[in-house]
Amino acid sequence: MGPRSSTKRTGLYIIFFAAAFCGCLTFTLKYFSQAFPCSDIEISIDGNMAETRARSFLGRLGYDSEGYHAVVSFEQDEEVDHYLQNTIGIDRLNELLKISEVCLHYFRVRFYEQGGEEEFVVGVSSNGMIDGFRRYITDTYGGGMLDEESAAKIATDFLENIQGENPALYELNSARSRVLEQRTDYAFVWAREWPYHAGTKQEIMVHVHGESVGFVEKYIKVPDSFSRGLDRESSYSSLLLEFSKFATLGLVLLALFVIIYRAVNRLYISWRYGIYIGLVTGSIAILLAVNNYPVLAIRYSTNVDWWVFVTKELLLVMGGALLAGLQVLIFSVAGKPLECEEFRDTGDDSSGADAILCRDSDSSLIKRCCIGYLLGMALLTLHVAYYVIARRFGAWFPSSPRYSNAYLSFVPVVSIIGASALATFSEEIPFRLFAIPFLKKYTKSNTLAVIIPAIIWAAMHT
Repeated sequence: MGPRSSTKRTGLYIIFFAAAFCGCLTFTLKYFSQAFPCSDIEISIDGNMAETRARSFLGRLGYDSEGYHAVVSFEQDEEVDHYLQNTIGIDRLNELLKISEVCLHYFRVRFYEQGGEEEFVVGVSSNGMIDGFRRYITDTYGGGMLDEESAAKIATDFLENIQGENPALYELNSARSRVLEQRTDYAFVWAREWPYHAGTKQEIMVHVHGESVGFVEKYIKVPDSFSRGLDRESSYSSLLLEFSKFATLGLVLLALFVIIYRAVNRLYISWRYGIYIGLVTGSIAILLAVNNYPVLAIRYSTNVDWWVFVTKELLLVMGGALLAGLQVLIFSVAGKPLECEEFRDTGDDSSGADAILCRDSDSSLIKRCCIGYLLGMALLTLHVAYYVIARRFGAWFPSSPRYSNAYLSFVPVVSIIGASALATFSEEIPFRLFAIPFLKKYTKSNTLAVIIPAIIWAAMHT
């Protein structure tokens, strides 16, 4: 076959793959929102504004928060969110979110003193309204020994004057008391039928600590049957995740065996590539931890000294970065020679691009690239088509808001790009660089070499 004929066929391949790619892309863009609808929340404030409003709210209650440290996180009432998506549908839920009839996503503002015995947590909705409040105090704090009627009066006054609720719309569902040495605590729950879905209860819980309100929250009551069913379904995902961890450990042991075997038999090993990638991976892990420092105090317990907490977190970060880098190092050192032997037919340390170009013609390389990009686009199109069809037959897939605590870090874009890069090194190298060449070498099957790592990877992300 002459050069002109080969060039013509290559051109036809490019036209065909371009048309197929554009077709898949068009379908995906058109139906993506139907396949994966997201929670439509209006975020009109940021973390700093949420902190300001929370401090103002505490001031209204008579608490001085100036001497307290503040940490802000973005939270989601996931169980209620999933329940409402399952019962009333994501479209109806989004309508209620827009008119603030239900609050599922909020800023959690925590005020604490290092080693202190008192702290406050204020929930601020995404549109700036106060959604909840909690005051943490020890059992030794004083208060008052009120009777139930007096405590209930304090609770209803707080709901009406501070929260803007009408207690008359609710019925008292339960009242519990706890007598301490210097005060009596009460927990009241008011409930009503939620007007937007028959059979769903809306409740308000208020705790009175002595003579002041220590906790208030308004929420949708999730039926126990739904919670148990959701836990049962989630347990399968947890099982698959544990399987993936066990399988990944097996891959690490196999990679170590390959390194030792090749070293003992003086076969080709490239340490330079593995050390470089391992250092990059560990550095990214440390960078992400430093960038997320503003939300670090979410996990801080005032029962321990601050320096103890920070030291412990630092050791965890360094240890995690070391393990991540070491894992990538092991897989890189073990996988590089296998990949050269199985796919490049060369044992030198040349770059991947040089090795492929030395083996393949330009037309072959173009075809392989086109097939690769088309398969990736086709897989995404298949996912979209599957969920569009499944939803029409009653299937349910929970949606989440497009907002996370990454936006509360020092530099949000660093968290987003860094997390993607870390996943690339810590996931692609074990499966693509090591597992596929290893299985291809010892099973002599391209199918098994791809299917087995794909199963492990899918279990990891279930």
